[in-house]
Amino acid sequence: MRSKIILALLFAVIVSVVFFHQILKGYLPFPGDLLVGNQEPYKSYSYQGFAPGAVPNKAQGPDVIKQLVPWKKFVTESLKKGQIPFWDPYNFSGNPLMANFQSGVFYPLNLMFITLSFPNAWTIYIVLTPILSIIFMYLFLDRFNLKPAASLLGGISFAFCLYMVVWMEYGNIGHTLLWLPLILYFTDRFIEKPTRINFLGIFLASLLSILAGYIQGFFYIYAVVVIYYFVKSISIKKIKTNNTVVFLLGLLFPVLVAAPQILLTLGLFGYSTRGNYTLEQIQKNLNPIYYLVTTIIPDFFGNPASRNFWFDGTYIERVSYFGLIPFVFAIFAISTLFKKIEVKIFSILFIFTLFISTDFFITRFFYLIPIPVISTTVATRILSVFSFCGAILAAFG
Repeated sequence: MRSKIILALLFAVIVSVVFFHQILKGYLPFPGDLLVGNQEPYKSYSYQGFAPGAVPNKAQGPDVIKQLVPWKKFVTESLKKGQIPFWDPYNFSGNPLMANFQSGVFYPLNLMFITLSFPNAWTIYIVLTPILSIIFMYLFLDRFNLKPAASLLGGISFAFCLYMVVWMEYGNIGHTLLWLPLILYFTDRFIEKPTRINFLGIFLASLLSILAGYIQGFFYIYAVVVIYYFVKSISIKKIKTNNTVVFLLGLLFPVLVAAPQILLTLGLFGYSTRGNYTLEQIQKNLNPIYYLVTTIIPDFFGNPASRNFWFDGTYIERVSYFGLIPFVFAIFAISTLFKKIEVKIFSILFIFTLFISTDFFITRFFYLIPIPVISTTVATRILSVFSFCGAILAAFG
């Protein structure tokens, strides 16, 4: 009990240090430097003694100021009025908003934005990403009787892996992925004992992940959860037809509940100018083999925030780093604990996701297969699963 209290305090200290400016100074986790440095009319004015347009900025994350924050603001203002924001009249001549999956209109945590001021709600929304990620990962890892320090290491490695960090200000991506360990927690419990509580846990956590607003992310989540369920159930000889049907219904019902949003999104896809990638585009999107060095040295090719990123590609789309020490522990787990079923599952996913995001001859053609989400999205975002698996393996190691 004493060790868990100490770890809880350590967890609180880590989060407080990372969000020092937000907690003590009231700063927003919002790239305002980019707004006043690059966007009109703001860049025509002077701020804090800087000449117009000369405010230092990291030149990353324009989607946050142009899309994510305006969408969230309009959505919550509409909900406050009792209106469903089907349409955004402020984007050119108007655009569908609810059908835009990233708007996350029905995400339950939007209640914060309705009850609190927008700046406070946005800060809590962003800060909750690593907090919930650590808590849910800790719960999942604690299922395997790991030491509390090991479970906390896995939680921290997942919550602050580079993938979660570079996308943290976006909100919807982190809030989609953070529910994965909780879904796995209830899935693992369901395998052991298929109770109503565990079914309800799978249903609610899956629904929240879907509604958070990152369609590619929840596609990966469902794939990981289904693989985990079948491989572990078969391995420990607890696979039963009735239980499997109930489990699959636990994943299907959230999709049905979210159908109004999903169906509108699929309809909007039909009008999109964005189609399947060509073979040449796929090759450019995949990480070249030599880029694997960034798994242990993330800024080997520089960093765009310091203006020394010299690789011909996008930094945030290619991140795979989840900590050097956790990486060492993960490799140790793969090499020494592979016979353990959980380690085996996440080791295979760990290796597969790194392979499928790298520019090998065979992987280029994999993305030409006309599979929804896979063939029309950036391939390297599957590295979110790689980092997640790495964090789990690090805890075992």
